[in-house]
Amino acid sequence: MDERTWFLVDDGKAMPRWCVIEPAVTRVWVDAKARTWPFEAARALAHVTGETIECTLDGVPPEVAALERDLAVERLLDPWSDQGWLSPDGTFYGCAYYAHDDIAHALLRERAATLGHRGFVRVHADSYATSPFSITRLTPAQRRTLEALGFDTENHLKRIPYEADRSGPAPRFAYAPRGRSPAPPTDVPEAPVGAGAVAAFLDRLRADAEIGFLFEREEPEIVLDLGGGNWEWLLHFEGACLDVGTGERLRDLVGAPGLYLHATAGDQVEMVAWHVPGTHVSPDARTALDAAEGRRCGPRP
Repeated sequence: MDERTWFLVDDGKAMPRWCVIEPAVTRVWVDAKARTWPFEAARALAHVTGETIECTLDGVPPEVAALERDLAVERLLDPWSDQGWLSPDGTFYGCAYYAHDDIAHALLRERAATLGHRGFVRVHADSYATSPFSITRLTPAQRRTLEALGFDTENHLKRIPYEADRSGPAPRFAYAPRGRSPAPPTDVPEAPVGAGAVAAFLDRLRADAEIGFLFEREEPEIVLDLGGGNWEWLLHFEGACLDVGTGERLRDLVGAPGLYLHATAGDQVEMVAWHVPGTHVSPDARTALDAAEGRRCGPRP
């Protein structure tokens, strides 16, 4: 595999991401999850050379790793969240929906899979998951924190409603660096998505040969405010057990020449604007879409 130059790219709003310059269109930044930024919309803070994204964990100078940690505290960490990573010692690293991998990389300095192997628990809004390859089972400290978060540790799919008081200090079990504790995120989105942009984009997806079949089976739940993190909104297809979302503005996607779909998990597909007309589906996204289709109604004729 050829080495590439990875740039830590910052637009001043979202968490900086490690990107390469798209070779076909040199004015586009592309990160490891195929999310894109126009070249002019962000600036490079640092760079490192390597074959894969892992080089940005192992090959960066200490001062760059420290910068990423500080920015992760500012832009990703949410001690009041109901989701995040739980360490074996019971410390909870809260984050927004879809920000688990990013906070693992930037703050904890590990790949998400490696955290699982080390005994970290991945906590979601309605369940938690331990790696089948974890070195330990749940520790007593993890059980205490999970119960404080509302889980029945005898049945990890059961959770009572949990919502921390954002007007007060962070929960005692949550990680919040002294002197650099993040401010409670606001519940008011900075730029509400207009109904016209939603309708236009849904019409585009319904007519799309790659993803339109989902709409033939059911109308999705539209979730327009996910709080912090990298996904801004999503479409939840209950019957297909699939979330389709993005961190990009709907109005930008409507006007994009093309779309690129890739899977971030077996039941999550992310859409990003693409510079080539048409809808382009990565192999992992194709697998996720086919699985969703089979769960819902069986194969299409």
